[in-house]
Amino acid sequence: MYLDIVKALPKPTPSQTDNFIKFVSSHHSWYKHLGFENETPFVFYLDPNVGRTLKNNKSSIKNSFQSHFIPLEEDTEAKNHQLRYGCWNYYREIDSQPFVGLNIIDDSGIQVPIPGELIQKFTIGLTGYLHYRVPDAGGIYATNHHKLINEIHLHLDNVLSLIYSDHLLKA
Repeated sequence: MYLDIVKALPKPTPSQTDNFIKFVSSHHSWYKHLGFENETPFVFYLDPNVGRTLKNNKSSIKNSFQSHFIPLEEDTEAKNHQLRYGCWNYYREIDSQPFVGLNIIDDSGIQVPIPGELIQKFTIGLTGYLHYRVPDAGGIYATNHHKLINEIHLHLDNVLSLIYSDHLLKA
């Protein structure tokens, strides 16, 4: 079901993928959060609702709410996000919690799990060399940063190949 949803999305362009990698590298102080020795697993995946605003409306049932996404046409921030980065999203394991229940939400608000087999294939280990300012230190830091960014590019290309390939089993 996940693949059926994301295969219908426009494939991110090389420019959107480059922008997304730059976004991720500057999203946190990775050199503080990740360290430089041990890799932390990151899952990169496509998400049709990345950046969108989820709105809660009161339901006819007492003390309950129904959630829905604001239409993309009305959600300027999300629309700009998707134009700049495509539908790329990422998840990283925090506090040793495994990737249990990694989902996307379809247009009707239903959670759709990303199959474990795909999570494994979408996962790459990253270190603090990810941070965009690390090359400023020069030497081995710059070398390792550029090497890691190239590995991420290759990884995301592989993720797209898996998603848009007709040879992948339905998941």
